[in-house]
Amino acid sequence: MMWKMSTGMHLHNTIAVLILAIVLCLSTVNCQATCPPLTAPNDGSISYGLAVETNGGYDIGDVATFSCDNNFILSGSTTSTCQSDYTWDNSEPTCQATCPSLTAPDDGSISYDLTVQTNGGYGVGAVATFSCDANFDLSGSTTSTCQGDHTWDNSEPTCQGGFSCADLSMFFTEIACAPDGSFAPVQCSGMECNCVNTMTGDVLRQIPFSQRDTFNCSAPPCPPLTAPNDGSISYGLAVETNGGYDIGDVATFSCDNNFILSGSTTSTCQSDYTWDNSEPTCQATCPSLTAPDDGSISYDLTVQTNGGYGVGAVATFSCDANFDLSGSTTSTCQGDHTWDNSEPTCQAASEVTTAVPGVTTIIPGVTTAEEDLQTTETTASQATDALVDSSDPTNPLSDGAMSVHVTLGALSLLVLSMLSVLLG
Repeated sequence: MMWKMSTGMHLHNTIAVLILAIVLCLSTVNCQATCPPLTAPNDGSISYGLAVETNGGYDIGDVATFSCDNNFILSGSTTSTCQSDYTWDNSEPTCQATCPSLTAPDDGSISYDLTVQTNGGYGVGAVATFSCDANFDLSGSTTSTCQGDHTWDNSEPTCQGGFSCADLSMFFTEIACAPDGSFAPVQCSGMECNCVNTMTGDVLRQIPFSQRDTFNCSAPPCPPLTAPNDGSISYGLAVETNGGYDIGDVATFSCDNNFILSGSTTSTCQSDYTWDNSEPTCQATCPSLTAPDDGSISYDLTVQTNGGYGVGAVATFSCDANFDLSGSTTSTCQGDHTWDNSEPTCQAASEVTTAVPGVTTIIPGVTTAEEDLQTTETTASQATDALVDSSDPTNPLSDGAMSVHVTLGALSLLVLSMLSVLLG
C-alpha cells in the first residue's frame, strides 16, 4: 500500500514538473523560434551546407554561404550565421557584374594589379597593363581600367615590330609617329597628309602637314552642328567624314525671312575637335511698316535684315508740305516683335487765307451767322467810305452834284464783301 502511494506521488510530481517546464518554456522562451531562410542574391546562389530547415527556419549555429555566377563578383559577406537570438549576423550580399578578362596582344603580354580575378572577371577599379616583346612597339594605350559600368576604358593595344617608329620615320616621310612613340596611321605625299585605315588604305581625313607627327587619327571629329529653328546651316565645300568635320572646316548659319540671327554667323572646327562658337538662334523681327499717303517713313541706324527690323528699331513718319500728320510720329519695335504704334495718316489743311491790298479776309471752314454779319457790316462800311466822303472837297457829291463817281478800288471791296457772305 505504501509502495502504491509512493509510486503515485512520484508520478504526480513528475507530471507537475513537466507542466511547470512547459509553462516556463511558453512564458520565457519561444521553443519554436528559428532563423528565417535568407534570400539568394541576383546572379548568385545560397547554400546552408548540412543544416536542415526545421519549423520554417534554421537553428542556432547554422551557416549560410553565398556565391555569384560567372562574370559577377560578390559585394558583402560570403557567410551568415544563425545567432542565439535567432537573427543572422550578416545581411545578404549582392552580386555585381565584372569587367571580363582582356586579351594580351600578339608578341606581347598583359598583367593585372593586385585585384583578384573572380568568376572570370575583374572588379571596378582593376587596372590591366600591356607590354610588348623585344623589338616590338606598342600601338595604343599601355593601361586599361575597369569602369563603373563594368567596361574597360581602353581597348587592347597591338604590338608592331621589329623596328621602332622613330627609327623608320627618319628614312620614310610617309611614316609618322604618335606622341607615345607608336606608329600613327598617317600617310603624306608632298605637303598633303591623310589619316588612313591601316587595314584597307582608305583615306579617313586630311590633316595639316605640320601635325603629321603629333596628330591623333583616332580622335573623334567635330560633330555636326544643329541648324537653328527658322534657319539653316551650311558647311560650304567641307564634307562630313567619319560622322563629323575636320580641323579648319567652317559652318555658316543663316535665318529665314522675317527672322534675325542672334549669335555668331560662323563656327570653325578647332585643333581639339571642338567648334569655336555654339549654334546661334533665329529670332522673329518686326515687319517693315508702310509710309502714309502724301508722306514718308525713315528708320534709325538699325539695319533691315531678312525683311524686318530688330528689337529697339525706331521708325519715324513725316508728311509732305501742306499736309498734317495725324497719329504718332514714331513707332518702336518691341520685345514681342510688334510695333508699339500703328502707321499715322497725312491730312490736307483746313483753312484758306486770302489777302487783298488794304483788307485781309480769313474765310474759316466753319463760321457762325454772327461772324458773317459782322464781316459784311465791316466790309460794307469800308465800301461806303470809299464811295462817299462828304468832307473831301474833290468829291463831286460834296457840292451836291448829281454825278456819282465810283472808283475801281471801291467796287473791288464791295465784291469781296459779297463773296465773303456767300462763301460763309
